[in-house]
Amino acid sequence: GIAVFLYVKEATGGLIADRYSEQGSSGRDLLVENGLKLFSSDPLAGVGTGNYNSEIVERKLYGTQSGAHNEFIRAAAEHGSLGILTHWMFFLVLFAEILKRKPVQREYGVYFFLFFCLITVHNGLKISIQPLLLMMAIATPSLYTARKKRIHVPTAAKLTAGS
Repeated sequence: GIAVFLYVKEATGGLIADRYSEQGSSGRDLLVENGLKLFSSDPLAGVGTGNYNSEIVERKLYGTQSGAHNEFIRAAAEHGSLGILTHWMFFLVLFAEILKRKPVQREYGVYFFLFFCLITVHNGLKISIQPLLLMMAIATPSLYTARKKRIHVPTAAKLTAGS
């Protein structure tokens, strides 16, 4: 962890350390409020995919282009009610499916799913961990191997003997 921190600190010129030493929420609360304003201005279909960054500047809601840092707020602002309902239905159906699994697969599925949701809400990590966690939640492997049932297949001699 220390090695990663030192590398990131060096790569960002110390900006990462400055950011996390700031008081408050680094403007994230304003980005959430702005996302809710965008959603309320276009509640049915939203402002369009990928337009959150530019819309907050065009509507003079925020000084510079920035992501929402919360995938649910971003989805609501960009896709409106139709998009956020579809987004939530995906999560609800996936969670219901995970709960139907056998105990070990259910535990791993819930763990990966909750971890994915926490990262999705925070959305500070712009790396490929989110798709990996979602893949692990959906495709939790099983070490159980299914055994084939033995079925009796008559041989050719028995088939012709009865004819």
